[in-house]
Amino acid sequence: MKVILTTDVKKLGRKGDIIEVAKGYALNFLVPQKRAEVATMSALAEAERRHERNAVAVAERSEAIKSALKPLMESGITLSAAANEKGHLFAAIHSADIAQTLTERSGVEIPESVISVGKEVKEVGEYKVVVAVGEEELGVPVVVSAAEEAATTA
Repeated sequence: MKVILTTDVKKLGRKGDIIEVAKGYALNFLVPQKRAEVATMSALAEAERRHERNAVAVAERSEAIKSALKPLMESGITLSAAANEKGHLFAAIHSADIAQTLTERSGVEIPESVISVGKEVKEVGEYKVVVAVGEEELGVPVVVSAAEEAATTA
């Protein structure tokens, strides 16, 4: 039986996916719990319109992120964190920290989920961060330096 998922269902699909499941599973579990709706002709047409609108919105958002990150791909960003005299950070820098800095510098919301750091950032130095925008991957240089107040007290 064909159904349209109304929520993300683990091991089945994401919201808006049109999938084929057993009739009993659909009628006894998915539909009563409002996790899916039966894929009628009108429901399929509406799902297709929703999918097209969503695709256009995603494309526009990707273009906005690309244009906002273009200057940062050359200049990079600098993060400062507390470190000891050997350059080891007291707390690692995570993709959430990088996403927040990129959002502040670019003026466009950059979600943490699109950022790939590679190896953990636990030392002062230069790193290359990959930002996945649609099918494209953009490299942004990140420089991690020791925070001034932490360097004098360490």
